[in-house]
Amino acid sequence: MKADVAQQLEAELVARGFRREGHGLEAPGGTVGLADAYLRRAELSELLEAAVVKRNASAGTELADFGALVEALKAAINRYC
Repeated sequence: MKADVAQQLEAELVARGFRREGHGLEAPGGTVGLADAYLRRAELSELLEAAVVKRNASAGTELADFGALVEALKAAINRYC
């Protein structure tokens, strides 16, 4: 992922309650963690695909966390693609 897209994604995630924890971001409910190293090498489309699959298989707090991740990914895509 390009650096400017990764920065935009991080801003979108923080706006949705994710917080910086060590070398990554953690979802508000603590069920999703994204390491900085992973975000730098991940493709946006692959990350979105995985997040949607996980969201659809989730419930409760995990569902909310993956929902926030999907919305942040969509916002970053809308801005840069």
